[in-house]
Amino acid sequence: PWPGTVDVSGRARWVAFVVIFGVLATGLDSGAAQTAPRNAMPATSTAEDNAAADVGAAAAAADEPPSKTFGPEDCKRLPGGNAPLNRLTRMVGAMAVKNLELTYLGKPLHQLAEEDFADLAGLLEQCKEVDSKLAAFQSRRLKALIEDAKTTRAVSLEWFEDVRIEVLQMSGRSDDIRRLHDLMTELNNRQFEMTPADLRKYFAWLAERRDALYAEAAKRVAPARPFDPGPTSPSGSN
Repeated sequence: PWPGTVDVSGRARWVAFVVIFGVLATGLDSGAAQTAPRNAMPATSTAEDNAAADVGAAAAAADEPPSKTFGPEDCKRLPGGNAPLNRLTRMVGAMAVKNLELTYLGKPLHQLAEEDFADLAGLLEQCKEVDSKLAAFQSRRLKALIEDAKTTRAVSLEWFEDVRIEVLQMSGRSDDIRRLHDLMTELNNRQFEMTPADLRKYFAWLAERRDALYAEAAKRVAPARPFDPGPTSPSGSN
Protein backbone atom coordinates (compact mmCIF):
# COMPACT_ATOMS: atom_id res chain seq x y z
CA PRO A 1 0.00 0.00 0.00
CA TRP A 2 0.97 3.55 -0.59
CA PRO A 3 2.05 5.72 2.29
CA GLY A 4 -0.87 7.53 3.91
CA THR A 5 -3.51 5.05 2.61
CA VAL A 6 -5.50 2.44 4.63
CA ASP A 7 -5.09 -1.22 3.77
CA VAL A 8 -8.70 -2.44 3.47
CA SER A 9 -8.06 -5.48 1.31
CA GLY A 10 -7.36 -7.76 4.32
CA ARG A 11 -10.50 -6.60 6.17
CA ALA A 12 -12.63 -7.05 3.05
CA ARG A 13 -11.41 -10.56 2.59
CA TRP A 14 -12.28 -11.44 6.24
CA VAL A 15 -15.78 -10.01 5.92
CA ALA A 16 -16.36 -11.95 2.70
CA PHE A 17 -15.21 -15.20 4.40
CA VAL A 18 -17.63 -14.72 7.31
CA VAL A 19 -20.57 -14.07 4.94
CA ILE A 20 -19.85 -17.15 2.78
CA PHE A 21 -19.49 -19.40 5.87
CA GLY A 22 -22.85 -18.19 7.22
CA VAL A 23 -24.58 -18.96 3.93
CA LEU A 24 -23.13 -22.47 3.80
CA ALA A 25 -24.14 -23.21 7.40
CA THR A 26 -27.72 -22.12 6.72
CA GLY A 27 -27.91 -24.37 3.66
CA LEU A 28 -26.71 -27.42 5.60
CA ASP A 29 -29.36 -26.86 8.29
CA SER A 30 -32.16 -26.60 5.73
CA GLY A 31 -30.90 -29.73 3.89
CA ALA A 32 -30.87 -31.76 7.08
CA ALA A 33 -34.43 -30.69 7.82
CA GLN A 34 -35.56 -31.75 4.33
CA THR A 35 -33.96 -35.20 4.58
CA ALA A 36 -35.66 -36.13 7.86
CA PRO A 37 -37.79 -39.32 7.55
CA ARG A 38 -41.31 -38.56 6.44
CA ASN A 39 -42.73 -41.25 8.70
CA ALA A 40 -40.87 -40.14 11.80
CA MET A 41 -43.25 -40.02 14.76
CA PRO A 42 -43.28 -36.93 16.93
CA ALA A 43 -41.85 -37.37 20.36
CA THR A 44 -44.41 -38.13 23.04
CA SER A 45 -44.30 -37.33 26.66
CA THR A 46 -43.45 -39.91 29.30
CA ALA A 47 -47.03 -39.86 30.59
CA GLU A 48 -48.39 -40.66 27.12
CA ASP A 49 -45.91 -43.52 26.73
CA ASN A 50 -46.93 -45.01 30.07
CA ALA A 51 -50.62 -44.77 29.25
CA ALA A 52 -50.12 -46.53 25.90
CA ALA A 53 -48.12 -49.30 27.57
CA ASP A 54 -50.87 -49.82 30.16
CA VAL A 55 -53.52 -50.15 27.43
CA GLY A 56 -51.40 -52.68 25.52
CA ALA A 57 -50.74 -54.76 28.62
CA ALA A 58 -54.45 -54.81 29.47
CA ALA A 59 -55.35 -55.95 25.96
CA ALA A 60 -52.77 -58.76 26.07
CA ALA A 61 -53.99 -59.91 29.47
CA ALA A 62 -57.56 -60.08 28.19
CA ASP A 63 -56.50 -62.58 25.52
CA GLU A 64 -54.75 -64.92 27.98
CA PRO A 65 -56.89 -67.50 29.80
CA PRO A 66 -56.94 -67.14 33.57
CA SER A 67 -54.50 -69.42 35.37
CA LYS A 68 -56.09 -72.46 37.00
CA THR A 69 -55.39 -73.28 40.62
CA PHE A 70 -54.97 -76.93 41.61
CA GLY A 71 -55.49 -78.33 45.08
CA PRO A 72 -54.17 -81.43 46.87
CA GLU A 73 -56.85 -83.65 45.34
CA ASP A 74 -55.92 -82.47 41.84
CA CYS A 75 -52.25 -83.17 42.53
CA LYS A 76 -53.10 -86.84 43.05
CA ARG A 77 -53.55 -87.05 39.29
CA LEU A 78 -49.76 -86.97 38.98
CA PRO A 79 -48.25 -89.09 37.67
CA GLY A 80 -51.30 -91.28 37.37
CA GLY A 81 -49.52 -93.96 35.38
CA ASN A 82 -46.27 -95.47 34.17
CA ALA A 83 -45.32 -93.14 31.32
CA PRO A 84 -41.78 -91.74 31.91
CA LEU A 85 -42.62 -88.08 31.22
CA ASN A 86 -39.09 -86.68 31.54
CA ARG A 87 -37.56 -89.32 29.29
CA LEU A 88 -40.29 -89.06 26.68
CA THR A 89 -40.17 -85.28 26.43
CA ARG A 90 -36.37 -85.33 26.05
CA MET A 91 -36.66 -87.56 22.97
CA VAL A 92 -35.48 -86.06 19.70
CA GLY A 93 -37.32 -88.40 17.34
CA ALA A 94 -40.83 -89.80 17.29
CA MET A 95 -42.38 -91.95 19.97
CA ALA A 96 -43.04 -95.64 19.30
CA VAL A 97 -46.71 -96.37 18.69
CA LYS A 98 -46.68 -99.14 21.30
CA ASN A 99 -46.05 -96.46 23.96
CA LEU A 100 -49.59 -95.21 23.44
CA GLU A 101 -50.60 -97.94 25.88
CA LEU A 102 -48.56 -96.26 28.64
CA THR A 103 -50.65 -94.30 31.11
CA TYR A 104 -50.49 -90.80 32.55
CA LEU A 105 -53.02 -88.72 34.46
CA GLY A 106 -54.96 -91.95 34.94
CA LYS A 107 -55.49 -92.63 31.22
CA PRO A 108 -53.74 -94.42 28.36
CA LEU A 109 -51.74 -91.87 26.41
CA HIS A 110 -53.92 -92.28 23.32
CA GLN A 111 -56.96 -91.24 25.40
CA LEU A 112 -55.53 -87.97 26.73
CA ALA A 113 -57.71 -85.07 25.62
CA GLU A 114 -57.04 -81.37 25.03
CA GLU A 115 -58.06 -80.42 28.57
CA ASP A 116 -55.59 -82.96 29.97
CA PHE A 117 -52.70 -81.30 28.18
CA ALA A 118 -53.99 -77.89 29.28
CA ASP A 119 -53.99 -79.03 32.93
CA LEU A 120 -50.65 -80.84 32.77
CA ALA A 121 -48.48 -77.71 32.75
CA GLY A 122 -50.28 -76.24 35.76
CA LEU A 123 -50.18 -79.52 37.67
CA LEU A 124 -46.44 -79.87 37.12
CA GLU A 125 -45.79 -76.28 38.15
CA GLN A 126 -48.03 -76.18 41.22
CA CYS A 127 -47.76 -79.77 42.48
CA LYS A 128 -44.20 -80.72 41.50
CA GLU A 129 -42.69 -77.21 41.61
CA VAL A 130 -41.45 -77.56 38.04
CA ASP A 131 -40.29 -74.35 36.39
CA SER A 132 -43.20 -72.79 34.47
CA LYS A 133 -41.34 -72.75 31.14
CA LEU A 134 -40.23 -76.36 31.52
CA ALA A 135 -43.74 -77.44 32.53
CA ALA A 136 -45.23 -75.74 29.47
CA PHE A 137 -42.60 -77.34 27.22
CA GLN A 138 -43.23 -80.83 28.60
CA SER A 139 -46.97 -80.46 28.09
CA ARG A 140 -46.54 -79.31 24.47
CA ARG A 141 -43.89 -81.94 23.71
CA LEU A 142 -45.91 -84.82 25.14
CA LYS A 143 -48.93 -83.74 23.12
CA ALA A 144 -46.90 -83.58 19.90
CA LEU A 145 -45.41 -87.05 20.48
CA ILE A 146 -48.81 -88.59 21.17
CA GLU A 147 -50.51 -86.94 18.21
CA ASP A 148 -47.78 -88.16 15.85
CA ALA A 149 -48.02 -91.74 17.14
CA LYS A 150 -51.82 -91.64 16.94
CA THR A 151 -51.61 -90.57 13.29
CA THR A 152 -49.39 -93.56 12.47
CA ARG A 153 -51.72 -95.91 14.33
CA ALA A 154 -54.79 -94.51 12.58
CA VAL A 155 -53.32 -95.44 9.17
CA SER A 156 -52.93 -99.08 10.25
CA LEU A 157 -56.39 -99.22 11.79
CA GLU A 158 -57.86 -97.91 8.57
CA TRP A 159 -55.90 -100.55 6.64
CA PHE A 160 -57.33 -103.32 8.80
CA GLU A 161 -60.89 -102.11 8.22
CA ASP A 162 -60.31 -102.69 4.50
CA VAL A 163 -58.86 -106.12 5.35
CA ARG A 164 -61.94 -106.95 7.40
CA ILE A 165 -64.26 -106.18 4.49
CA GLU A 166 -62.15 -108.30 2.14
CA VAL A 167 -61.97 -111.30 4.48
CA LEU A 168 -65.71 -111.31 5.16
CA GLN A 169 -66.27 -111.79 1.42
CA MET A 170 -64.08 -114.92 1.27
CA SER A 171 -65.84 -118.25 0.67
CA GLY A 172 -63.25 -120.88 1.53
CA ARG A 173 -61.65 -121.41 -1.86
CA SER A 174 -57.98 -122.26 -1.94
CA ASP A 175 -57.00 -118.82 -3.24
CA ASP A 176 -59.01 -117.20 -0.40
CA ILE A 177 -57.09 -119.21 2.17
CA ARG A 178 -53.75 -118.30 0.59
CA ARG A 179 -54.76 -114.63 0.58
CA LEU A 180 -55.75 -114.81 4.23
CA HIS A 181 -52.34 -116.20 5.18
CA ASP A 182 -50.71 -113.32 3.26
CA LEU A 183 -52.81 -110.83 5.21
CA MET A 184 -51.76 -112.39 8.50
CA THR A 185 -48.13 -111.99 7.45
CA GLU A 186 -48.70 -108.36 6.52
CA LEU A 187 -50.41 -107.75 9.85
CA ASN A 188 -47.34 -109.06 11.64
CA ASN A 189 -45.16 -106.72 9.56
CA ARG A 190 -47.29 -103.78 10.75
CA GLN A 191 -46.85 -104.61 14.42
CA PHE A 192 -44.80 -101.46 15.07
CA GLU A 193 -47.52 -99.29 13.55
CA MET A 194 -50.17 -100.24 16.12
CA THR A 195 -50.39 -101.04 19.80
CA PRO A 196 -49.77 -104.58 21.09
CA ALA A 197 -53.47 -104.76 22.03
CA ASP A 198 -54.42 -103.91 18.44
CA LEU A 199 -52.12 -106.62 17.12
CA ARG A 200 -53.50 -109.29 19.45
CA LYS A 201 -57.11 -108.42 18.66
CA TYR A 202 -56.67 -108.36 14.89
CA PHE A 203 -54.54 -111.50 14.77
CA ALA A 204 -57.13 -113.40 16.84
CA TRP A 205 -59.89 -112.28 14.47
CA LEU A 206 -57.95 -113.37 11.38
CA ALA A 207 -57.13 -116.73 12.98
CA GLU A 208 -60.82 -117.29 13.71
CA ARG A 209 -61.72 -116.48 10.11
CA ARG A 210 -58.94 -118.77 8.86
CA ASP A 211 -60.33 -121.72 10.83
CA ALA A 212 -63.80 -120.98 9.52
CA LEU A 213 -62.54 -120.98 5.93
CA TYR A 214 -60.77 -124.30 6.46
CA ALA A 215 -64.00 -125.76 7.83
CA GLU A 216 -65.93 -124.42 4.85
CA ALA A 217 -63.38 -125.89 2.44
CA ALA A 218 -63.61 -129.29 4.13
CA LYS A 219 -67.34 -129.42 3.45
CA ARG A 220 -66.71 -129.14 -0.28
CA VAL A 221 -64.50 -132.25 -0.43
CA ALA A 222 -66.52 -135.46 -0.96
CA PRO A 223 -65.69 -138.03 1.73
CA ALA A 224 -63.80 -141.06 0.46
CA ARG A 225 -65.90 -144.24 0.29
CA PRO A 226 -64.43 -147.37 1.90
CA PHE A 227 -63.62 -150.26 -0.47
CA ASP A 228 -66.59 -152.68 -0.85
CA PRO A 229 -65.51 -156.08 -2.15
CA GLY A 230 -69.11 -157.23 -2.48
CA PRO A 231 -70.93 -160.17 -0.84
CA THR A 232 -68.79 -163.06 0.36
CA SER A 233 -69.56 -166.41 -1.29
CA PRO A 234 -70.47 -169.25 1.10
CA SER A 235 -67.68 -171.78 1.54
CA GLY A 236 -68.01 -174.86 -0.65
CA SER A 237 -70.35 -173.15 -3.13
CA ASN A 238 -69.56 -172.92 -6.84
